[in-house]
Amino acid sequence: MTERVLQVAVEQQYFHAMLSGEKTEEYREANQYWTRRLEGKDFDKLVITWGYPSKTDKKRRLEMPFTGISKKVIRHPHFGDKDLEVFAINIAPRDQWTHDPALAHKKTEIVV
Repeated sequence: MTERVLQVAVEQQYFHAMLSGEKTEEYREANQYWTRRLEGKDFDKLVITWGYPSKTDKKRRLEMPFTGISKKVIRHPHFGDKDLEVFAINIAPRDQWTHDPALAHKKTEIVV
C-alpha cells in the first residue's frame, strides 16, 4: 500500500516555531482548495517544509506521523484582522517525528 502523505510548505518563522515546540498546529484557510484537499481524506504521514526545498535538503523538512485535522475559527495576523475558519493540522509531538533536522540544523538566514 502506498503511503498517503500530506505535504505543507511554511515560512521560516513557522518552521522554527515548530522546531522549538512553540507551534503545535499549522493553519490553512478553509477555502475551496484546502477543503477539497483535506476534507474526508486520510493521511499516514505529514511533511512540513520550510519553503519549497529540493528533496535532498533534509534541513528544511520535518516528517512525522499524521495525527489529525480539525476545523477552528481563529484570528491571526497572517490572515488579516478578522475571524476566519481554518483547518488546524496537528503537529505531532517531537518524539514521534521520523525526520528531525534539529541535530544537524543550524538557524540560517535565506540570502536572496
